[in-house]
Amino acid sequence: SSWTRVLQDSRKTKRRTDLMRDFAPWDAHLVRLKVHPNSDWVKQELKETRLRSRYGINLVAIQRGQELIVAPKGEEMIFPKDELLLLGTDEQIDQVRGEIESPHG
Repeated sequence: SSWTRVLQDSRKTKRRTDLMRDFAPWDAHLVRLKVHPNSDWVKQELKETRLRSRYGINLVAIQRGQELIVAPKGEEMIFPKDELLLLGTDEQIDQVRGEIESPHG
C-alpha cells in the first residue's frame, strides 16, 4: 500500500517496528483514521481542524484514493473517505477519533 511505501522509502534498511520508533520516539505512534462522509471535518482545511494546536497531533499524510499527500499543507482540504495518518498518543488520538470517524450531530 502507499502507507507502506512511505515507511519503506524513509529507511529501506530498517525493520518496520524500528522505523515506527524513529518517527515516534516518545509515547506517540502512527494511527490511520478514515474520514466519515458526514464528519464535521469534511470540506475543512487542515489548519481549521487545529490538530496540532488543539490536540498535539501531527498529520503525517493523507491517502485519497490512489493519491498520497505527504506532509500536507494547512490549506489542504479534507474530503470524505480520506485516510489520515496521524502521529499522536493514544489519548490524543482518542480525542479526535469520534470527530473523524463518526457523522456529526
